[in-house]
Amino acid sequence: MINTIIGKYKLIRLIGEGGMASVYEAEHELLGTKVAIKVLNPILSANAQIRERFINEAKLMASLDHPNITKVIDFDDQAQQLSIVMEYLSGEDLNDKIKRNGPLSENEITDIFTQTLSAFQYAHEKGIVHRDIKPSNIFVLQNGFVKILDFGIAKLFGQGNEMTQTGTQMGTPIYMSPEQVKGDKSIDHRSDIYSLGVTLFFAINGKPPYNSNTESQFEVFTKIVHEALPDFTVSSKFNDLVLKACQKNREERFQSCDELIQKLTSQNVNASNERTNKEHTIVNVKEKSKPSRKNTVYLLLKVIDCLASVLFLLLCIVSLTDGRWDTYDGSNRFITETAAIGTFILLGGSLLIEFIFLLRKITKKLSWLLITSIGSLLIWNTMMIESPGHIDFREVSIAWFSVGLLLLCICIVQIRILIKMKKQLN
Repeated sequence: MINTIIGKYKLIRLIGEGGMASVYEAEHELLGTKVAIKVLNPILSANAQIRERFINEAKLMASLDHPNITKVIDFDDQAQQLSIVMEYLSGEDLNDKIKRNGPLSENEITDIFTQTLSAFQYAHEKGIVHRDIKPSNIFVLQNGFVKILDFGIAKLFGQGNEMTQTGTQMGTPIYMSPEQVKGDKSIDHRSDIYSLGVTLFFAINGKPPYNSNTESQFEVFTKIVHEALPDFTVSSKFNDLVLKACQKNREERFQSCDELIQKLTSQNVNASNERTNKEHTIVNVKEKSKPSRKNTVYLLLKVIDCLASVLFLLLCIVSLTDGRWDTYDGSNRFITETAAIGTFILLGGSLLIEFIFLLRKITKKLSWLLITSIGSLLIWNTMMIESPGHIDFREVSIAWFSVGLLLLCICIVQIRILIKMKKQLN
């Protein structure tokens, strides 16, 4: 039928075909816009019941106005040929997508099935049951948008106007609900929820629960009616949702697509919160384990204070044992004066840096350490600043030696506290 003209459209290529109809890509002769045209098999057009069902599908889809349901643009009725003109979709159905890429990720499942369930909630509110939900009837556009296809065997529930009689099975065997298998005349929207659950099983595992290639239709139907779904091959947070949606008793399933959407999205939010909490914990651990740069520098300054205190004590000991150093020969005097000036520079520099830290409001735990450090350094510098190099250390006596020893002890205590704080951070 390629190049055939149907209404204002020219058929370009065959997209797909089934037992009842074929779908073609077509182009408007004047505008050049693309559409998809579903053409009923000419042989079946003579069957009054099938013809009426096809017309009803067109009317049904034309009555539905939802972004996730394929739109019907036009209908063409010619002798021995009925055609439904629909919007053209560029992408792939869910069946092909999963066969090509494998099971869907949890994010993909949430995105695709939230849109799918939204479309069926809308249809169910209109009193419409699809009755043939399966992956190949869920079309995913290139931008991730979902479109529902094929309302060919859909019916209005609760009105008794379906064209099938009790005992007639309508749908794709693997995805049929127990009530569909049994040919129940009171099928309602919860049959669609069962089929959506099986479709979700396929999305999670990458394969359907039953294999129509190795199992007979009778075996599949027996399992659908009497046996629980087989075990999942992939662990997912959505497994429990599938089990509830596929309960044999429809009263125990989700009672609406909205209810299933809420559970689906809440699972995603909970997982997101868990990830956020884990990430927050990791960040806190990293922050705690990362040594404080300020504490490290401050610890170094305390070590310098200790060295200066030791040097000061040594000078005190020299003065108490040998007297004035300016009576020594040149080399001894140079060494002792250099030691005194070095002590003064170390203590003065340490005081300046600690004062800067204080201005920057270093942690409160270190404030008292800074205060004691400044006090001790002021005592040291008062001693050293008075004519360094000409100090009579005999005047320092035991009292000054005791002061130096006390200051050294203070520095050692401060170092121990700082080391303890660093270990706590680690």
